Amino acid sequence: MPRKHKNGKNYLMSFTPIKGGKTIVMSTGTDNYEEAKLLELEHRYHAAKNHYENALTVKDLFDKYFQEVAKERNIATSLSSAKNLIEFFKDKPLMILKGGDVRSYVNWRKQQVYRDKPISQATVSKELKLLSAAINYARREWDWEIVNFTASRIPPENNQKDRYLDHEEATKLVEMARKNHRAWYLADLIVLAINTGMRKQEMLGLEWNQIDFKRQTITLKATETKTRRKRYAYLNSAAIRALNNLKSKQSEEIKAVFPIEDPKKSFKTVCNSIGFNDVTLHTLRHTCGTWLALNNFSEIQIAGVLGHAMSSVTARYVHVAADTRKMLELVETISFYPEENNNGN
Repeated sequence: MPRKHKNGKNYLMSFTPIKGGKTIVMSTGTDNYEEAKLLELEHRYHAAKNHYENALTVKDLFDKYFQEVAKERNIATSLSSAKNLIEFFKDKPLMILKGGDVRSYVNWRKQQVYRDKPISQATVSKELKLLSAAINYARREWDWEIVNFTASRIPPENNQKDRYLDHEEATKLVEMARKNHRAWYLADLIVLAINTGMRKQEMLGLEWNQIDFKRQTITLKATETKTRRKRYAYLNSAAIRALNNLKSKQSEEIKAVFPIEDPKKSFKTVCNSIGFNDVTLHTLRHTCGTWLALNNFSEIQIAGVLGHAMSSVTARYVHVAADTRKMLELVETISFYPEENNNGN
């Protein structure tokens, strides 16, 4: 508690700014005991907070991060990425990590193999993006005073090519998915993804109460989007048909549009059966964007549909331009729904 020096007018306070360091004694600048007491408590609080944050590791960061975001989205892939990051950074405090540590991590991962293949740069990039997202979340939501040492140091994903489906390929994929009766939802998921450009996690977290069939929109909460911002997905006639088909196969008490964990395995099986070995679920989102581009829509319009992260300036123009009616007219131009073949197959 504050005390007065025998020859002094103002109260003195004491606190230890560094764990194990020397205790600092200094004037509070006031002769009011209650004010001095509050000042000392404030300094001791910040000292304790610094002690805690200075000792935090990558593992501590992810432990807390996943406790919160696990309630909001599927994190199986993220957990796998986190394990590699935790293994490399071990017990190093976040406060001492620097850009050179990012380069060291990239080099370490590139020396490893998975299923007899070297780890791709795209995989390493996604892992570091996860770490960057967790750090930014901690800074924003928990007021952690830590530096994002990954900033501007994450290598580009550098994929060989931007794969998308043409209409013939997309039709073939949907038709094959319809034959997979165990994955009864898969064909409609593919149709929904192509027509809306929604990300996999956005679709897997989707509930029926988020869909406004009258306005033909889906409200995606900030906790469900990659950019951590609320946005809308726009439903053309094909997307509406896919959703109605899904709804007809479910009981009314089911809240989730896709009551599954991850369609990745079923999707891969279907793709491999028709020789689409280079197609992933993300290809469907890229297909949506590419079809819009082929219809000569602008980057701003396409960003409005896909929910891309944009600068604050660009976002302002999108907000002005993207009224629901215009966006629905835009996505209707790529409306895609292969009719079912009911000849007994």
